[in-house]
Amino acid sequence: MMVHRPSPAMLVAVTALVVSLGGNSYAAVKLAKNSVGAPQLKKNAVTGAKVKDGSLTGTDLDLATLGTVPSASSSNRADSAQTAARAGTAGSADTANSARTADSAATAGTASSAATAGRADSAGRADSAASADSATTAGSAGTAGSATTAASATNAAALNGMTAAQLIQASKVQCPTGTKLAAGACLDEQPSAAAPLYTAFQSCGEANRRLPTTGELIAYVQQYVDSSLSEWVEPEVIYEGSFKGVYITASKAEYSATVSEPSLSNPYRCATAASN
Repeated sequence: MMVHRPSPAMLVAVTALVVSLGGNSYAAVKLAKNSVGAPQLKKNAVTGAKVKDGSLTGTDLDLATLGTVPSASSSNRADSAQTAARAGTAGSADTANSARTADSAATAGTASSAATAGRADSAGRADSAASADSATTAGSAGTAGSATTAASATNAAALNGMTAAQLIQASKVQCPTGTKLAAGACLDEQPSAAAPLYTAFQSCGEANRRLPTTGELIAYVQQYVDSSLSEWVEPEVIYEGSFKGVYITASKAEYSATVSEPSLSNPYRCATAASN
């Protein structure tokens, strides 16, 4: 039987094919750096055993897929229990919700001044009782409202019970009894008997008064005197080197001033300031 041996060309071709295939296998084993990514990994190819401990963070996890931590299941009501801390005895509260009313009990402290208050909330009106203090001056006042008239009565007492008209009259300038107002001064209605000038000065001074001025006596005559008169006025003057007195002769129609020796006797009126 005749055997066909491969020709040298066939051997070269087969050798080249083997070498080529061997080179590809080598390249599959020796991968380039950072050349493997998600596309090269099979589904579920990476297990927990292949992940380095502590290398994963919260951003690497899908938190929505996590369930409730077993040991924290009772903490769901912990937030509502925070208000229980403000309760005087939170321990006696069956639930945190019932302890919420304990917060409002804090205002009960202000009810101490409202003994008759049924609830602490209504004690808020107790502040208005402060106005009752003003009723202390009205012993017989049943309510603070009636104390208004008591206050006005107190004011009236301070004004000596005078009416408005009486107050206006009292505010006017007044003259002492027995005198009349003239030119802002009060002059005696009745003149004194005739006397020397210095006697007139002394008499008026002892009464804490003085002689009227020329203008005051003339104003008095114009208002109250029907006939003429001649009376001493002040001040004394120096005439021809000595002190002299002056007396006025006046009527509603005219008047004149006369310089006289102080020893001459003339009638006089005392004058004083008006007041209210």
